[in-house]
Amino acid sequence: MVSKQSITQDPGIGKPIVVGFFVILLLLVALIAIGLNFMAQTNHRLHWLVEHQSRGEQTNPSVRLQQKQTLTVLRDADVSYAQARNWMLLLGICTVSLGLIITRLVSRRVGQQERQLTEQANFDALTNLPNRLMLLERLTHKIARVKAENTSFVVILLDLDRFKEVNDILGHESGDMLLMEVGRRLIETVRHNDLVARLGGDEYAVVLDGLSRQEVSPITEKLICALAQPFHIDQQSIDISASFGITIFPDHGQTPSALLREADIAMYVAKRSGGGFMIYAPEQEKISRDNLSLKSELREAIQHDQLSLYFQPKINHQQHRIIGVEALVRWMHPQRGFMPPDAFIPLAEQTGLIGVLTRWVLKAAISQLTDLHAQGHCISMAVNLSASNLHDPELIDIIISLVREAGIPPKYLVLEITESAVMTSPSDGIRNLHRLDKAGISLAIDDFGTGYSSLAYLKQLPVDELKIDKSFVMNMCNDDNDAVIVRSTIDLAHNLGLKVTAEGVENRDTWEILTMLGCDTSQGYFMCKPQPVDRLEQWLAASPWAAGLKAETYPDAIFWDRVKSA
Repeated sequence: MVSKQSITQDPGIGKPIVVGFFVILLLLVALIAIGLNFMAQTNHRLHWLVEHQSRGEQTNPSVRLQQKQTLTVLRDADVSYAQARNWMLLLGICTVSLGLIITRLVSRRVGQQERQLTEQANFDALTNLPNRLMLLERLTHKIARVKAENTSFVVILLDLDRFKEVNDILGHESGDMLLMEVGRRLIETVRHNDLVARLGGDEYAVVLDGLSRQEVSPITEKLICALAQPFHIDQQSIDISASFGITIFPDHGQTPSALLREADIAMYVAKRSGGGFMIYAPEQEKISRDNLSLKSELREAIQHDQLSLYFQPKINHQQHRIIGVEALVRWMHPQRGFMPPDAFIPLAEQTGLIGVLTRWVLKAAISQLTDLHAQGHCISMAVNLSASNLHDPELIDIIISLVREAGIPPKYLVLEITESAVMTSPSDGIRNLHRLDKAGISLAIDDFGTGYSSLAYLKQLPVDELKIDKSFVMNMCNDDNDAVIVRSTIDLAHNLGLKVTAEGVENRDTWEILTMLGCDTSQGYFMCKPQPVDRLEQWLAASPWAAGLKAETYPDAIFWDRVKSA
């Protein structure tokens, strides 16, 4: 592993500072030497004048008195000169000594600052891992060495999935602790001579020496397994995964920036495919460019009201009639044509647009619900919330305000949340669900059975309904295990005082089995496909499911013929 001590220090600015200070010190010493020389010359001249004067007339008493006084002054000058010389020599010695000490201290301090600046420039402050700048430098050296040795190396770029949720829900301090722990696990997984770097945010890079293409998958699987174990941060267990993009030198990019760019493209394709890892291939370039433009187009579509809602009816098993609809967002793209939610909702979550998108859906759905009630159709409207929506206090306030402004009974708005979204942070999720429940809004757990639910938490949730995921319902006529799961879920929900809705009902046999099992409501293509609002209004006017039957009446052949013809 690369360490801070392994960096070669550059001279930087420290040497010029020390040299400049040393030059100033030499100038001071030179000034002292010049002063001593001037004093010595002055003293020597006085002695010469006295000796020259003594050679003249000495019989004159006044001259002798003058010579005597001059000698006295000269002796005093000699003493003063000796004292001044000694003091200046002492001052010179002290100046030199002090200068050397200060020079050493300055040199040491500047050296420490240089090392700190080098560390800041080359290492990530949070994890102490090499940063992007150092990674590029190391890749440059590695490319030159590998070319000479005719070997190869691998660059793996990884990005944590749902890290933004950790920051939003648990706070940035917990997010920082998670990032440090991720770095530690990566270091423990790779070999000693491999490089782990943090590029910023929740993005890391791993450089592996001497691996062939066949050896890439096993080491990547090890990295995936290392991150798959739960992280324990502040007594909170966090499950997080990562998406990996891989490039191999010399098969792919020939420069550090090209290798990282291609690894980033592969990583994005892996993320769009649901996680795991992906080795770069040239055809991925088009996918990346398409999705880059799709991000900006989605933002524009939300801002300019270019999306639309489709509605799928929910049918009551006892009354054989519609009791509500689920609002499903659709996008008619100008160039790409009709786009289902799976094509752009994950993109909205990745780019932080999910909050804006959910606000748009809520406003449109509640507006349509108000119109339906005004037409005499007192049915409910279900809207899906994502994990980040559930933990957004501002959005919770907006939902409550929208319902109050619409003037409809809050119970007719049903918010559907996946069990995984609640379990991401149970305390915050349960708190916000209770706020919605207190406001009178109905709540449902969507896709029940597909996440990592906890019955201990389930009984604490103020929900009114469980929705059985269509993956269990669609094959229950042919798969006994699916049938057992459906029956057990219905019994569990009813024992908890909850209603049950089954998704994915595509034929009459499935409908009748669900009726016998006591399922409350269902939705699926057998009753009605999702439709735009104009066709929904036609359906409400003509469908046998819209008229319904009395609770004690069992549908006859005429009813089923009408359903089939519809």
